[in-house]
Amino acid sequence: MIGCGWFGRRFLGRSMSVLAFCIAALTASTASGDEIDLSPVLSEMVDGVIIPAYEKFVEVSEDEVIAIESLCAGPDEDTLKSARAGFATLVYGFSRIEAMRFGPAREENRFERLFFWPDRRSRGLRQVEGIIQEEDTSALDAGQLAEKSVAVQGLLALDFALSDDEAEEDLRRKGSFRCGYALAISRRIAATAKNLLADWSGPTGYGNQMKNAGPDQPVYRTSGEAMQEILRSASEMLTIDRDFKIARVIGEHAGEAKLKRAPFWRSSLWLRAIDGNIAFVEALFAGNTLAAKLDDENKTLPKELRFELEQARKAIADASEHVELGVATDGIGDKPHGLLKYATVPLHGAADILESRLSQALGLTIGFNSLDGD
Repeated sequence: MIGCGWFGRRFLGRSMSVLAFCIAALTASTASGDEIDLSPVLSEMVDGVIIPAYEKFVEVSEDEVIAIESLCAGPDEDTLKSARAGFATLVYGFSRIEAMRFGPAREENRFERLFFWPDRRSRGLRQVEGIIQEEDTSALDAGQLAEKSVAVQGLLALDFALSDDEAEEDLRRKGSFRCGYALAISRRIAATAKNLLADWSGPTGYGNQMKNAGPDQPVYRTSGEAMQEILRSASEMLTIDRDFKIARVIGEHAGEAKLKRAPFWRSSLWLRAIDGNIAFVEALFAGNTLAAKLDDENKTLPKELRFELEQARKAIADASEHVELGVATDGIGDKPHGLLKYATVPLHGAADILESRLSQALGLTIGFNSLDGD
């Protein structure tokens, strides 16, 4: 069963008593790895992977604003193609920071503003449809859009605006309301991306708090606590990919697949986004300083992790060649179903390495995973 945490609550909802238990469990989990100074590893992760990923996300979000501005100013086949290509790049850029659900991402509901998923009972989708059908002009202004529901200003709202069944005709029409709405969404995404980067960067940024953990720091008292956050978030990302973005979508058998459960199914970016999630985790733990902190018995763990992640990425890449998305029917062929079902195996192995074997090798206890059962 889905457990504590924002993701579990999004799927099933939670009572206050369960929330209190979750908070207590999380508070009780403390780092026990002071013996190992992990600040060099954290510096390599923050400066070499996390900050560059946020910088790239800002860059591609600004590029998409320009692409949609061009589409609205001169709608034709080329500008529409460019806007959709820019969206694909934007989604991949987001997938490379999606695992970082903590810290700045929790401020002002930034994560949900970017990625409102899962959308239980399609409540968010209905709001997006309503804005377009009613041509709510307040949604054409990025500032006013920011005051609306988080569900109508993020990547999935933009996915609908650009790739819904009626999008092709609407977006080729000069003065299209849909295009103006898509432009406002893209500007909101770009603004959120800039805010995230600003909060991670600089001398007082979140990145420096992770790199310089200590008793006087407001968030992390030890480098072990900061590493716990990274390990937990990476493990949860792989678990979400495995259990919710793959297994829940494809079902036990090919004929049981429900592709519309997948994020970005309209734009056929579902599997590409998962690949970005995995690629980010792979990059996080690819540095040389991590292996140097492990004893001889555990020095191969980063290589084992990379092997599992590469196996999953290969299976997903092979499956993507056979999966048709953006269509009104469900179901999936036997070959891609088998490949995706196989991908869940190395994803499970990789998550186990992160939350169990690697954390123990570093003298850490990840503690309560927000996806664990109650």
